[in-house]
Amino acid sequence: MRRHGAAPVLASLLAACTVSSPGPTPAVPISRGSDLAVAAVTFIPPSPRVGESVTAVVDWVDLGGDAPFPVPVTIDLVLQPESLGRVCSWETLEALGTVSCEFPGWTEPGTYRWDAWVDSLKVVEEPNEGNNTLGGTITVEG
Repeated sequence: MRRHGAAPVLASLLAACTVSSPGPTPAVPISRGSDLAVAAVTFIPPSPRVGESVTAVVDWVDLGGDAPFPVPVTIDLVLQPESLGRVCSWETLEALGTVSCEFPGWTEPGTYRWDAWVDSLKVVEEPNEGNNTLGGTITVEG
């Protein structure tokens, strides 16, 4: 699996600001035609600073038990504040990243865009010639 880093952060956005780790989440079903769910989302390091790279590790579970699913999926992100002059917290940070994955039984690998906010990690599949759709919102408890 290839990992892609997010776009670089402007020097003016590199203010030092620690945030607490939201920690793992319980399984949350999202749509993949049926039973794909997220078992946990973990951020590494647990207290990143604005402008630092952070890794989001996503553990998957297939509730239908159709086939083994690759776990975990690792996404490289860069934290960015939504706007300057606000108190830094998960509520005021954004991250963007992309990851390419191959899924068992799928004819072609899909490229996925991950948009992470404070309390959610949103997974959106890029157009992939009619292949299965993976989409939904993963809530990260703070």
